[in-house]
Amino acid sequence: MEIEKPARVRAEYRSSKRSKALIRNALISLMREKPFEEITVTAIVERADINRGTFYAHFKSPGDVLDRIQSDTVSELGMAIEKINFIAFLKDPEPTLTEFSSFLLRDPEYYRMLIDIERGAIVRDWKNKLYELFSGVEYVLSGLRENRHVEWSIAFLVNGIVETYLDALSEEKGLTLEEAPKYVSEIIHAVMRPLDDHRPQQHKQKS
Repeated sequence: MEIEKPARVRAEYRSSKRSKALIRNALISLMREKPFEEITVTAIVERADINRGTFYAHFKSPGDVLDRIQSDTVSELGMAIEKINFIAFLKDPEPTLTEFSSFLLRDPEYYRMLIDIERGAIVRDWKNKLYELFSGVEYVLSGLRENRHVEWSIAFLVNGIVETYLDALSEEKGLTLEEAPKYVSEIIHAVMRPLDDHRPQQHKQKS
């Protein structure tokens, strides 16, 4: 039986959650106006309308706030990937990719800022999540885990998907986030379909 928390504890939790949200939103707002390196704790607390003590009760520095924002963003993507039916994705990836585009379209400028500030970390995390997704597809689970052709194909797909979405997000090569799902789906089909030739015969018969 779950014991209900005292009203004081619940109030403190709500206050803490609100303060963290104010700080994160203040940093994001400031990042739209100036380079991240120029943002100070003073600027954040003034924008958030809180005192410095409240800031340091939750974060050590602007970089610490940014790390939390990035971590939350990757966690959101991770939770979305965990809900994916791997086999359904392989057969028709476009619906899932459309959801990913919608995820980025909520605030493309914000995601562009995150990538510009620390492209390596964000891109690495995205690729890791996609590797987790492809590690569950039927081809890998059907006796092909040691097949180098499959390994290379999956690496090609993961890097290609991420880089294509980065291009769409940057708007530098004419591809939009709305167009990306269909374009990437066609690539996935083209790469994955030939893998049937490398599947053990017994697994083909079970499919």
